[in-house]
Amino acid sequence: MLRAAGELLADPELAAFTAGRWREAAMTDAAPSALRLRVPVIAAGADPGDALHPECEVLRVLSLGPGTARGSEAWRRPFAYVLTAAATRRVPDLRPGHVAIVSRTTAAPAPDAVLAVRTHSGITLTRGVWNGTELLMLPAPGAADFRVLDAKDPDGLARRLRGVVVRVLQEPA
Repeated sequence: MLRAAGELLADPELAAFTAGRWREAAMTDAAPSALRLRVPVIAAGADPGDALHPECEVLRVLSLGPGTARGSEAWRRPFAYVLTAAATRRVPDLRPGHVAIVSRTTAAPAPDAVLAVRTHSGITLTRGVWNGTELLMLPAPGAADFRVLDAKDPDGLARRLRGVVVRVLQEPA
């Protein structure tokens, strides 16, 4: 219970609110009464684990207004990475310095989706396809470093797939 309170108070907006310093002006993209989505930012490539709250260190928390999700998107226990050059190696159309929001999913990916895949070295962002027994991690355009990972069934895919990038936001200045 104390750990949860500490995590909540570590959030700058909540700490300002409890100290009486919070102002509605901080919510620039939503009406004052709008619900905000809290998304933990973890180190690029870190594995959030399977718990409700990331099991790795949370660097900060994004507070996103309702306009961030578009249409019928459903975000499931999202987490975020500030993208680095290493994190975007297989998906160069993502830009270092931007923030990738990942929705945790274990469903078979769409062909054009950017996946967060669990490998022996952490989480790798990649495009890929699953054939029911293996997950193929596609290389960046012009590269040939395909990787084939064992994913024998939906449970095997669930152990490999941490989520899908649902939004990339420009990091605020």
